Amino acid sequence: MARAATDAGKMPQSTPNARVRFAMGPDQSFAARFDAARVANMLARGIALALLCAGCQHVPPAPIDAAANAVRLSTRSLTDPAVRDALAAHGIAAPADNAWSLDQLTLAAWLLRTDLATARAEVGAARAATGVEAQRPNPTVNATNEKVTDSGAANPWVVGAALAMTFELGGKREIRRQSALASETAAEWQFGEALWTARAEVRRAWLDLTLNRELVALDTDESTLRQGFLTWVETRLRLGAGTTPERLAALQAANESRSRLAQDGAALASARAELAAAIGVPSTELAGFEPSRSLRCRRSRPPTSSRHATARS
Repeated sequence: MARAATDAGKMPQSTPNARVRFAMGPDQSFAARFDAARVANMLARGIALALLCAGCQHVPPAPIDAAANAVRLSTRSLTDPAVRDALAAHGIAAPADNAWSLDQLTLAAWLLRTDLATARAEVGAARAATGVEAQRPNPTVNATNEKVTDSGAANPWVVGAALAMTFELGGKREIRRQSALASETAAEWQFGEALWTARAEVRRAWLDLTLNRELVALDTDESTLRQGFLTWVETRLRLGAGTTPERLAALQAANESRSRLAQDGAALASARAELAAAIGVPSTELAGFEPSRSLRCRRSRPPTSSRHATARS
């Protein structure tokens, strides 16, 4: 009895956690641990979702509107304020009395042609690719979720997440950057070649239009003179001072001059259409077009001679 009392007196006191577990009971203690695990899982999910959202970039949609593009292409004009701004930016005076020089038309073509816009966009894409290749690889997050089919499990769902980071060795990122930089340089050279091709097409069509305008003017004067000569011969024949062979010869010459006028007029219309296509505007835009009579710009350099400057224009 005394020993039992002594042992009872030496019984160790219970700790606070033990008292809590004793007070809560075994079932309530398991429920508390389960709630803490659920809170931790939800917190991990929230952090992973926040990281994923922070690593994503929203790209606004850009749908293709065929009708709007058709209207935009059909309304391109040399009087566009963007063309005037480009001329002023390169120190070229605006055309007076609608008389355009080769340099002025070259800048307008560089701004209005769709193939040059495509080449300019390719240069921009190549530069963007160079910037992307110079960046470090993004980390990846893998989520492994599964459901436990054991009926005795308190929580049938098991949620897991893994963060993976790639460390590149051996200068792989620099190699990719150099490759992208070479592609960017090639795109810039191709863009410069497209600019020179556009200038050559504008120059050829511009000279053809100028030549055909002069030919039409000469043919008009010749046709007027031939018709006047035919009228004079017919008057002499009616008064008895001329002969029929003279009238036939004058009539043939008048018909030939009218035929040449019609041919040169068709060539003028074709040259005007070719120039409009080379500039990138509808042919109706050049109805009142007057090419500059100064041919000094045939040997001049384009307004922007630097490859990098033209690529960024």
